[in-house]
Amino acid sequence: ECGEAQVFTEKEIVDAKGHLKRLDRLILKDNEAWIVDFKSSKELNGEQSQQVREYMTIVAAMYPRKKVKGWLVYLDKLEVQEIEM
Repeated sequence: ECGEAQVFTEKEIVDAKGHLKRLDRLILKDNEAWIVDFKSSKELNGEQSQQVREYMTIVAAMYPRKKVKGWLVYLDKLEVQEIEM
């Protein structure tokens, strides 16, 4: 449930080094920016979490007045994991 929010699918952003990143979902609310990354299954090496943290860092720079939150959604088990920066 996003309520009053702008929802972007496959949103392209650029990091400080000029590398293009594509977010599965970017949801912008009044005071928050949410990043949702969908994965077919969970990897144990932590790369997926690190990827979302990278996205969160970029979005935090783009929207410095918004609190940034991130989640991984694993489609195989319909599991949601919140990611901390």
